Amino acid sequence: MLRRFVAGTRAALSPANIKAAMQAGLAAAAVMPNGREVHQARRIAAEPPTPEVEAAAARAAALARHRHPGSRPIAIDRFTVPGPGLEGALAVLSESGLAGRTHEVWGCYPSAAVVRPLAMVDGRLGLPASTLGPCTLPWVEWTVVHAGGPELSAGLSAAAAAVAAGAQPPHYVASVRLARGESWLDRPRADPLPFDEDLAALMAHHGGVDPAYCLGVHRVLDWGVFGPPQQRSVMVEPSGVQVLGRNDAGLREARSTLARGAPLRCLAAEADDLPIRVEVLDPSLRSLIEPHPWTGSPPELTAYPDLPVDADELLRAYLEIVGVDPGDCYGVSTSIREQQSAPVVPSAGDTERGDAASLVTLVYRDRDAYEDGRERFAVWSRDETGTVFVDEREAVDSVQRWGNRALKVKNVDTIGLGTFREHNVGQEMDVQLYPYCAGPRPTP
Repeated sequence: MLRRFVAGTRAALSPANIKAAMQAGLAAAAVMPNGREVHQARRIAAEPPTPEVEAAAARAAALARHRHPGSRPIAIDRFTVPGPGLEGALAVLSESGLAGRTHEVWGCYPSAAVVRPLAMVDGRLGLPASTLGPCTLPWVEWTVVHAGGPELSAGLSAAAAAVAAGAQPPHYVASVRLARGESWLDRPRADPLPFDEDLAALMAHHGGVDPAYCLGVHRVLDWGVFGPPQQRSVMVEPSGVQVLGRNDAGLREARSTLARGAPLRCLAAEADDLPIRVEVLDPSLRSLIEPHPWTGSPPELTAYPDLPVDADELLRAYLEIVGVDPGDCYGVSTSIREQQSAPVVPSAGDTERGDAASLVTLVYRDRDAYEDGRERFAVWSRDETGTVFVDEREAVDSVQRWGNRALKVKNVDTIGLGTFREHNVGQEMDVQLYPYCAGPRPTP
């Protein structure tokens, strides 16, 4: 045991290993959205530069060859409310009548985007230019993915305008949150980490929540501002998962049921046995091999015309090919994997939106027909894009585990055992490495 500890500690603190990890991290953080190093093995060959307009048309034609014949038309609408908090968004969703049309909605979620990022970092709208660290956004953009057609799109737009003008409709939409820093799951430290959406699926399963009554499953995002005024960067990281639904969806009762049983013994291999499918897609390959500032528009020419241009396009492709019915869907989103950051680069004008989405998430009630659809999606991915988008749960490797233990020993030596225990330093370190599997038990 001692030999293993010494060997693991040496590997974790090896200058060569640390340098390699830092270089990989810096390479992935050079752009936002960030990509995963695993995608380096999924590179596809570059082609002669193609106008993006022509590439988009070719991708649409390729998608049509694989589309499920019964797929519903997909609309992606956005509205903006003053931040922070959920109140404004829930008011818009309630005013629009969305709570009565949940069977037409794949998902509602706060966009992984900053509205007018230049304004956020130069001190306007009450955010002091000297403020650094965690912050709240002056505006929060929300995205609604639905099959309600122009009528629902117009209703959302009118509702956003009414709420901005001071309307305060009764709330017909409920929300619950599960935090990464709480101990919801009991699983071995070597077991693959859960997706945030796995927790939402467990809650829905144990609480008997009907997806036709739900409006969304999305990661909770925390934002920050860093760097001197002329070299500001924006940081974002997930801190939990949130579920939206009608007031009578039973979300609060389902969360209480899961919390009372926490930490629940649930291995990663058991997640696929649930009647609820959790799918995470990684659209970041194009941003890795053809990067552009996250506050700017995609280049007009592309050497990778077969790859989806962003997370929205990949989300549409999955829904159309697999044929997921919105009535079966607990929620979809475009979101963030882990902490990522990038500088705010002024474009030729006042940038209105900086998109940071680095993954696509879907949580839906599974059916036999969807298995055929997922096979079609795999064929489309292979034949039309030359890559793989479906992500897998990541395990914490031995170097990371031993490194965490070695750092605990170092902290005890530095601050003393009493302070280490009094401030729960070890627990906080575990929370960062094992989300949902460390920290205090959740309150029902």
